[in-house]
Amino acid sequence: MQIDYPIDKAPAAPEYVLDVLRDDYRQQCECDPEAIPGVELSMNTTIAEWRDACDLAGWRRVAEFLNRRFGVTYSLDLWRDFLEPEHETTLKGICLLVAKRAVRRKVRPSKLLGSSCMTAGVFRTIKAMLRTLGADVSHLRPSTELHEYARSYPELFLTDVSDLSSGKLPAATIRYCALCEAALRSFGLSLLAVIGGGALKMPYLSLIGAVVAIMSYPTMWITARHVKPTSVTFGDLRTFADLSRKLAGAV
Repeated sequence: MQIDYPIDKAPAAPEYVLDVLRDDYRQQCECDPEAIPGVELSMNTTIAEWRDACDLAGWRRVAEFLNRRFGVTYSLDLWRDFLEPEHETTLKGICLLVAKRAVRRKVRPSKLLGSSCMTAGVFRTIKAMLRTLGADVSHLRPSTELHEYARSYPELFLTDVSDLSSGKLPAATIRYCALCEAALRSFGLSLLAVIGGGALKMPYLSLIGAVVAIMSYPTMWITARHVKPTSVTFGDLRTFADLSRKLAGAV
């Protein structure tokens, strides 16, 4: 499939990798109640501190995520050396390792009325990204509303688009389908029931909470993963022009 605006790429510096990890954490704090807000991630942050802050799973899952997130293909055995022991290894090791192979997308200013325009370059780059995913961009203009594209391709906006200028995309507000929202509320209440039942010495309450949690968690996970969100918004950004100006630093 031909792309109307080739996307330049450049080597990913360790500092860029850290910025991406920081931005992922910032976005996660908005949608994951288990994430711990207010943690300042740095090169010296231990893997244990990072995993706690971001509510991350075991090292294998983290290794698979890092390979996928940065488009690298390191073996699990190698990743284990950089992720374990988690209280001794730091994000610096991850950033240096990823930077050896990873590349980043680099926006080229686009020619507009005879001059170079970074905002136009951002817009055309995002349009090219959507097109590679099979999105119909034949009628996509700067004035086009973000709504339908954001809810159809939320992962693209939260990763590749955000990575064009880490830290500038406003935190996402994601509203899921009614079934997912109900399952999320049920899961939260079930955890309270389990904890409350133990504290109040009411085992039947803990049992009910455990049963509800077992039923609601897979429902929540499956619907969140496979059913389009009802809406995905980024602060007061409404159009692609708003988004492009924000990422280009024009506002």
